[in-house]
Amino acid sequence: MIVFLFSSHISNAQSDSTYSDSTGTLAISHPIIIPADSPFIIKPSLTPRQIKNRTWLVGGANVVGYSGILYGLSQAWYKDFPKSKFHSFNDSKEWLQVDKVGHFFGAYIESRASTELWKWTGMDRKKYIWIGGLSGAAYQTVIEVLDGHSADWGWSWSDFGANLLGSGTYSTGTCLE
Repeated sequence: MIVFLFSSHISNAQSDSTYSDSTGTLAISHPIIIPADSPFIIKPSLTPRQIKNRTWLVGGANVVGYSGILYGLSQAWYKDFPKSKFHSFNDSKEWLQVDKVGHFFGAYIESRASTELWKWTGMDRKKYIWIGGLSGAAYQTVIEVLDGHSADWGWSWSDFGANLLGSGTYSTGTCLE
């Protein structure tokens, strides 16, 4: 029944989707959907000044936004715990590795979000992938430094490794696309 309802439209789709006007120009009477990443789309290029302005904007937003997030985290998480000199703690065999999955996934997602922000600036593809990936690793590593100053935790090399692996996985996969 569904085929019957649409069969007349399908059979006429070719014949009434295009026509020629009196000048012989080909016109399309139905919209054509072309994917945004199609090579047939001409994307407007940004001027060097626009790229510079967007780069400063994204860089500033990263500094201000991440500083605010770190302040909130330190007030919500670290404030009520005793501080110590920077030290490390081997937690590689604790918490059933769920902590490592969290570090990997957090760095991966932060790298992905950061890469999209840097992509918007208009800079070269490899450059925004590198900056985005390194940003994700840096965001997670700063939190690890805070852990290193906490008496109840400490810097974890395995957490740091999971951070690098998460960011590296995203960046490598994106470079290979």
